[in-house]
Amino acid sequence: MAKQHVALSLVVFLVTALTLYICTSWYNKPKEQETVNFNPHIPNLKLSVDTASPLVQVSDDLLSAERVADKLPYPPHPARFLNRPQILTAQCVTSGTHYWELEAEGYWEIAVAHENINRTGRSESSFGMNKVSWSLTHKDGDLFAYHNLEKMLLSKSLQYKRVAVTVGFQEGSVFFFEVGTKLRQLHMFTPQLSGPLCLGLGLYRPSKVTILKTYKVDKV
Repeated sequence: MAKQHVALSLVVFLVTALTLYICTSWYNKPKEQETVNFNPHIPNLKLSVDTASPLVQVSDDLLSAERVADKLPYPPHPARFLNRPQILTAQCVTSGTHYWELEAEGYWEIAVAHENINRTGRSESSFGMNKVSWSLTHKDGDLFAYHNLEKMLLSKSLQYKRVAVTVGFQEGSVFFFEVGTKLRQLHMFTPQLSGPLCLGLGLYRPSKVTILKTYKVDKV
């Protein structure tokens, strides 16, 4: 029974990796020469309380963020977002390809942002409103993609509450997917990436986002 369970888990793992490869089409080499492996030893990203807006409450395990109505008594910190209800992860990435999966409810924004993004201005610190961040926003059932003040209404709507983000430095790609019975691409950015890049969350009322899975994807 134990051997059967291990074999089944391995099959599920391989199918997930293959699905991600097919959906993203990241690589240009012939398929028979490519293998994509998830590295299970990369620990889960943790949210940075030091960056959290006073309107963002962070869970004790540092994996969930929720919008609150009243400002929280966070101590002053130079990394804290002051004018936007946003938060970054404590860990950022500088190379390779990474997969982040989240559960999101309500009016939210999921972003990839440079670690040095402005923390005090309004448009300067807003995800997607500058050159150093790329975001997907969900509001009232509509989806929008933002980068450098450019807003794009996406024709797709969400059927599930899970969203995945992939960041590929070598390929210069930021992908957003809906995670359901399979991955469904929502939007793709193709920027020139340089690190360190962090996962960012924007929380508007009402909203809650939880980090579920994080992987580094290796090409061999």
